Amino acid sequence: MKNLKNIKIEGKYFIPVTSEILGLKFNKENYSERYSKIIDKQKEEFQSIMERLKVKYTAELGETAYSLFNTVTALANERDFVKDVRNNDYQIKAGQWVKKIVRLNDEKLITGYLDDCVKNLN
Repeated sequence: MKNLKNIKIEGKYFIPVTSEILGLKFNKENYSERYSKIIDKQKEEFQSIMERLKVKYTAELGETAYSLFNTVTALANERDFVKDVRNNDYQIKAGQWVKKIVRLNDEKLITGYLDDCVKNLN
């Protein structure tokens, strides 16, 4: 966890990286209009919760991988958004992400990873 505090991650990356960590997809391609609206609502809810958590943890811990990790684990505990059966899975994924981001250990590799997360969310 100490290493996470030394990895700078701008707040603009928190939503796409969290989506990547948890495997959340908001792709509406090939879905009916009705189901597309459900996906839009889920995405809006996710982004709203994430924005609130991002503000909280970046204010406390700065824009670091450590604050992003705390944001992801806090999201996993949001009972209105995350079903109980997914909570443990999301916590495990957050732990796996810690190993991944620390292993990158290079600013260029981390920047490439962050940019890929943005592309995957859109």
